Amino acid sequence: MKAMKHVLPLLLTLSLLLLPACGTRSVPAASPSPAVSARPEPAPTASPTPTVTPGRLLDRTGQALDLPRYAGLTGAEEAFAHYLQSGYDVSLTIDLALQQQAQTLLAETLGDSGGAVVMVEVKTGAPLVIASHGQGGNRALLSTYQPRNLFLPCTAIAALDSNIITPEDQICCEGVFERYKADGYAPACWIWTAGELTHGNENMTTALRDSCDCYFYALGNDLGIYQLALYTEALGLGQPTGIELPENIGRVASLQTAKDEGLEWRIGDTLEAAAGRNDNAFTPLQMAEYCAAIANKGLRYSASILGSITDRDGNTRYTRQPQITGNIMSEKEQELAALLEKWKDLLEANWAAIHQGMYAALNDWSMNDNNAHIWQDCPWQVAGMVNRSPVGSHAPYEDQVPCRGLFMGFAPYEDPQVAVFVVAEEAEGDASQQVARQLLDFYIKKST
Repeated sequence: MKAMKHVLPLLLTLSLLLLPACGTRSVPAASPSPAVSARPEPAPTASPTPTVTPGRLLDRTGQALDLPRYAGLTGAEEAFAHYLQSGYDVSLTIDLALQQQAQTLLAETLGDSGGAVVMVEVKTGAPLVIASHGQGGNRALLSTYQPRNLFLPCTAIAALDSNIITPEDQICCEGVFERYKADGYAPACWIWTAGELTHGNENMTTALRDSCDCYFYALGNDLGIYQLALYTEALGLGQPTGIELPENIGRVASLQTAKDEGLEWRIGDTLEAAAGRNDNAFTPLQMAEYCAAIANKGLRYSASILGSITDRDGNTRYTRQPQITGNIMSEKEQELAALLEKWKDLLEANWAAIHQGMYAALNDWSMNDNNAHIWQDCPWQVAGMVNRSPVGSHAPYEDQVPCRGLFMGFAPYEDPQVAVFVVAEEAEGDASQQVARQLLDFYIKKST
């Protein structure tokens, strides 16, 4: 698999080629979403005469998107063709300057290898950047990747919300999870595999800081795969995002997934799923929206890219409003949080433990100095997760390209505005973090 060097990749590609997951199985692509959905006011039927001037496709700042130059925009053009052909201007949520910066960073950092960047607004879910790099199509929407330890906050949320554990409870990492050793199954923590070391006693925050596999094996064992899969879907993973372009739905490790393939589900599969492996495979867009939902304390928004529609007379016919598509808290929990101060405090403590763990994963010099070196002088404090090991392979290519770099993060830490996800399929070292850091610097400078 080779790619052309430093070619500005296609933006929002409407691709007929589906690139399945970094993993062992192919995933079917989702059916294309409706052109605009039922929210905007229907456009009038286009005039049969040639007097109607087609509308323009704009970015969020009002810049016209030059289709001959940015051929990838034909995906968005087709999605909103009914309005454009009727003379309406369609503004997207995409920020063209950010998009171009992301494409440049991917090209300069990854060279011939593939990757993608997605940046979304935390408080609205609106995509600001959907950028892909490399041969073969739109990775940001159509390729799926095994999340590995970027999935650990999901397992943490499921365990805390299910009262499996409290933020203060400790689990001892002895390097190897030996509960099923007698049955011939004893998975190791990454730190044991790296040098036969252990993490010792870990609470929720330190386990996230350290990406301690043994801690999350224990949580997965107590949760069970059914409960874990419910929370995975509640956070938007393996679910439609609401974007108007074709997207891969991904897959959630679950009993149903195994049943559909005629496979027997074993306890080891549950432990692997809790650590973000097994059949879990999600798109960059899903991962960015998942990160935003964590920053939002479980509140999830639609990823629609439709910003506004303006008619031929300059009248605004539709303006995007944030659309909530899910909440990790049930209606009962929301009622209790509103009525009982102790319940609200408990929920806040749970989210604080998760956010603090993700902050430490990037900023704790004693345990994560390589990450802290990248983020130490960032104008905004950033919380997030970085993968510690190779992430499977990128099918369907015979050479099974390893995915070495995954990063997700949200910022500013105290009042999150944006969430970003980066995948660098073949690049060594901290490529995904470096791309995220430079793009965030550009965003901060642009917005202040």
